[in-house]
Amino acid sequence: MKFKMKKIILIFGFIISTIIVANACELKVEIQGKQKAKYKVGDEIIIVVNMTFTHGRCGVDLKSTQITSTGIKIKGATDWKEISPNVYQRKYKVVITNENQIHSFEAIRNCGKGGGNSKINFKV
Repeated sequence: MKFKMKKIILIFGFIISTIIVANACELKVEIQGKQKAKYKVGDEIIIVVNMTFTHGRCGVDLKSTQITSTGIKIKGATDWKEISPNVYQRKYKVVITNENQIHSFEAIRNCGKGGGNSKINFKV
């Protein structure tokens, strides 16, 4: 009887963990091209944000993806573009603005299915 109960609990745990993983959006923020070990004021960087809908259609529009940054200025961005089924991409052109701050870029999505976030830091 104890073995049967353990088996049921393990199966139930596996199902729940699969559901939780399947309900999150996957965001990935990265630098286009080779990342430098250290940047300087005035350096321009292209940041790529990839958004993968792992739970199919999302009720939250892509334009609702929040971007936060420190120590950099966003000079421009492309529109969201579907690069493969359920995978969208947007590129941002940024410039390092000063030496005395933490430099970061973060993309955040909030939705009822878990959302997602991804962040990249720069050394100056």
